[in-house]
Amino acid sequence: MKAIVLGASGYLGKALVKALVTEQIPVIALTRKDQQISDFGLDCGLDNDAHNNLTFVKIDADNILDLVNNKEVIDFAKDGDSVFYNLVWKGDKRLRDGSLSDQFKNVTRASNAVITAAKLGASKFVHVSTQDEVLYADFLKHCKDRTFNENDMPYASAKLAAKQMCLIEAYINKIDFISTRFSAVIDKTLNAPSFITTNLKRIRDGEEFVTPANPAPLEINYLTDLANAYVAIGKYGKNKADYYIGQGELHTIKDYFLMAKAIKEGSTLPSTSSPIKNPLFDNTSFIADTNFKFTYIFKTMMEDILS
Repeated sequence: MKAIVLGASGYLGKALVKALVTEQIPVIALTRKDQQISDFGLDCGLDNDAHNNLTFVKIDADNILDLVNNKEVIDFAKDGDSVFYNLVWKGDKRLRDGSLSDQFKNVTRASNAVITAAKLGASKFVHVSTQDEVLYADFLKHCKDRTFNENDMPYASAKLAAKQMCLIEAYINKIDFISTRFSAVIDKTLNAPSFITTNLKRIRDGEEFVTPANPAPLEINYLTDLANAYVAIGKYGKNKADYYIGQGELHTIKDYFLMAKAIKEGSTLPSTSSPIKNPLFDNTSFIADTNFKFTYIFKTMMEDILS
């Protein structure tokens, strides 16, 4: 297996590149800016062979079709055993920002990435998305008796449209297509800017957290687990699969915060710590196809963060 990673300099992209290289999988990392191994935290702890397995290619996702004229990438992918990962999603300032037209530009970027991967001769295209696409699809089925957060609607609808457009392009261009989605993700340093990480930092530092208004369930997984899951999908994922990556055990954000506070204080976990089950977060096919085993549950995540 080889890997081409579009969006390699992003939060998940860096972790995925590191996980791939650690597995001795040759990687071409596609980034908007010039990058070095040190930018990815790969300058320590890896042998020279691992370093030699990583090549950076500068390209903007808006110009992804130009990649089919890049001889270095053509030679890399010509054996037909390359997996193309697409992690790119652009917003105005953050991923969810911008108008509907701004968000729907991502649909074109994603579909052009599928075309590019097929023309390069990649064997698989892994579409990286979030829970929003399936939540929005479910909303459309029941929209007469439900509401949807208007601020998130452009983002969620574009996510769903991107998946559907990529499916069409993959069929037309004859490349295996794997759809993936996850819920929320954190790392040990809580570096990702989000409401969740901001409040987990407050709990870690002994401060009061902000009580969230959103009652919807979600699942928090660890960045290292998520990156390793994507490596497994590249190796074993099946054509036309639609994977939810997670342990399938959900909580509300408030309950996560209450659990984190209890772990910080060494007290008994609240009664609400029992997981919620939701068929939209079914990981059965993902586990069956990849035999992936998660290293961290939320308790061990927080113990690692607090250590």
